[in-house]
Amino acid sequence: MNFDEILEKLGEFGRYQKIVYFLAVCLPSVSGGAFMVISVFLLGVPDHRCALPELENDTYEIQNEAHRSLVKIYIPNTDPDDETLLYDRCNYFVYTNDTVTNFTKDSKQKTKCSEWVYSDDIHGKTFATKMNIVCEDRFRISLAKSMFFVGVLFGAFGFGNLSDADGNGGSTETSVRWDSDQLLLRLRLHPVGRIAYVLRDWFWIELCLSIPTVFYLSYWWIIPESPRWLLRKGRHEEAEMILRRAAEVNKVLLPEKLFDEEAQNTPSTVRIWSLFSSKALLTRTLILFFNWMVVSMTYYGLSLNTGNLAGDFYLNFFLTAVMDFPAYTMCLMLMDRWGRKKCHCSAMILGGIACLSTILTTTFGGKDLQWLTTTLAMIGKLGSAAAFAVIYVFSAELYPTVVRNAGMGASSCCARIGGILAPYVADSGVLIGGQFGKAVPLVIIGAASVVAGLMSLKLPETLNTRMPDTIADGIAFGTTEYNKMAEVTLSVEPPSKENITSKL
Repeated sequence: MNFDEILEKLGEFGRYQKIVYFLAVCLPSVSGGAFMVISVFLLGVPDHRCALPELENDTYEIQNEAHRSLVKIYIPNTDPDDETLLYDRCNYFVYTNDTVTNFTKDSKQKTKCSEWVYSDDIHGKTFATKMNIVCEDRFRISLAKSMFFVGVLFGAFGFGNLSDADGNGGSTETSVRWDSDQLLLRLRLHPVGRIAYVLRDWFWIELCLSIPTVFYLSYWWIIPESPRWLLRKGRHEEAEMILRRAAEVNKVLLPEKLFDEEAQNTPSTVRIWSLFSSKALLTRTLILFFNWMVVSMTYYGLSLNTGNLAGDFYLNFFLTAVMDFPAYTMCLMLMDRWGRKKCHCSAMILGGIACLSTILTTTFGGKDLQWLTTTLAMIGKLGSAAAFAVIYVFSAELYPTVVRNAGMGASSCCARIGGILAPYVADSGVLIGGQFGKAVPLVIIGAASVVAGLMSLKLPETLNTRMPDTIADGIAFGTTEYNKMAEVTLSVEPPSKENITSKL
């Protein structure tokens, strides 16, 4: 029997596989999802202004009338970069005369400050406020968020190669961070928002979310090695032991001779460069790469943009997580009815148009339509979450079998590039400032989503179609000739009752 036949006999998603899947994918994905968006709280920058000179107990909140008078004297009441702010964030007045009671316009000049006080209405203590990463250093926040996704990119490369060389168990213990681009990552109503709301301190938030990950070290002893990987490495006895253990849990019977020569031979694969060997494959691959990058940028960009939306900060963050559930519910209901292409294209264009529409609500509506801007942003998040779900299935069905793993790996790298860009897109509104600045990240995300959605119309539909196996199949995929060939069904003779009885 070859490996696919063994899996079919074993039960492709039986009780044993469900247990392993829950431990190896579901739980780490929840932790991974939390760390993907935790920077919203760790690096959050609340409203702030320069600290009053020689006033040790200065706070952002007004303490009394005397304190209010000092603030009016020393702090400019408008910010040159954002007219919607109450105070200038980076400058204060220095008076040149020696008489402290003679504060005239001619005797003062603006000076950049080196100490700040912060509002605690939304955030408590963040790493950004502890290190004063504001004003001229504000770009470091976007850089730090972006570097996290750079780490994800290199982690995917490094530990992916390690798992291929040393097995999945070895990379599990060594890797501090799991690959979070699993579908269950998006279904992550994880408690990070509630933890941040209660603790309001970056150190304790980070510690509270990090400690549970120590449990994953036990996977070295709990999670079994991949039988497919063991077969590829020629470790047939270990693979058979794991498969027979799975058969016991699933309560099925496997034949005495489990592997034939076909199962023991390493399947032939080709290099990823084969995806660029023809115009059809090149066009299809580049469209998929671009869609992966845009989907990741929009998904994480909208999550990181939570602080720029009007309304309660923690409620907005909660809603961005909740949007994943209706998105995936719709995908489950529609993917096998509408098809992958229609679902993906519709989700991208719907989310893109919703985000683009925010320029109208911010430009012409102002504060009166802030609720509508937030609603449109949530619709954009709904679309990006749905598109993220579909593109996993869509891409896997489009890539030929001989290069599918390499194609999905390259697509995942493109998604990392989108994640690297996401913090800069989300923080672009801060650089522009004002009401229009709040719409800039959404407009960038919306435009990219619409373009990617329209480009996906060039991809062939994969619903109810035999997946391509070879490069030649990939080139012909979607054509009339291939569809006629795909209509030929292959019948597999089931095992006889006499054979099963003899094994008993």
